[in-house]
Amino acid sequence: GGCERGAVLLYPATQEPVHCDLKTRGCPNGYLCLPHTTTKVLQCCSVQSDKDSSRSMNLETRSCPPGQTAVNGVCQ
Repeated sequence: GGCERGAVLLYPATQEPVHCDLKTRGCPNGYLCLPHTTTKVLQCCSVQSDKDSSRSMNLETRSCPPGQTAVNGVCQ
């Protein structure tokens, strides 16, 4: 949760939100990089306004960018 609109994108293995960065780590198609409503941490939120449709990202086809590895569900 925490998306002002849409549903937060979750890692399937950890159910942790997918965090993003406006300069270096974008979100997959269909998601926007938006601040959490209370913590203000940037995370991927769906473009659709349905808050109940949280989806998990398939990490087998969409993993961290080259040169980065996932640490606690966050690409670094």
